[in-house]
Amino acid sequence: MIRRPSPLAQSSGGPEFVFFGALGGLMGGLFSTAGPPLVFQFYRQPLPHRVVRETLVAIFSLNSLFRLGLVAAHGDWQPHTLLWAAAGLPAVLASIYLARRWPPAFSARTPRLAAFVLLVLSGASLVAPVALEFVPVGVK
Repeated sequence: MIRRPSPLAQSSGGPEFVFFGALGGLMGGLFSTAGPPLVFQFYRQPLPHRVVRETLVAIFSLNSLFRLGLVAAHGDWQPHTLLWAAAGLPAVLASIYLARRWPPAFSARTPRLAAFVLLVLSGASLVAPVALEFVPVGVK
């Protein structure tokens, strides 16, 4: 994910998509971060970036709906979560409107770099507590 994936000459076959889907599922189950393998795989395809973005949004939306359905079916649904989602909706819609009306003055590379830094920090926060357990007692 550090480097931009180079586009392939032709679309990948089914087994490659199954592999990246399984890798995304594994990472989603272990670290709640299923996106990077899917993003990497889709951006390598010889498709317009708009199609890739729309496909990824659809995949992640369906994944979230499926997860919410499982939570509700298991009986763990908290009614106040809908209230918090509704409370946040105006801020999201206003942000979208403002960003489209007056686009931010930074390059398209900046959000990608910010996402990369956040993913690295997220990974470091998962690894650091475990790594500190292996530090010898007298060194802490």
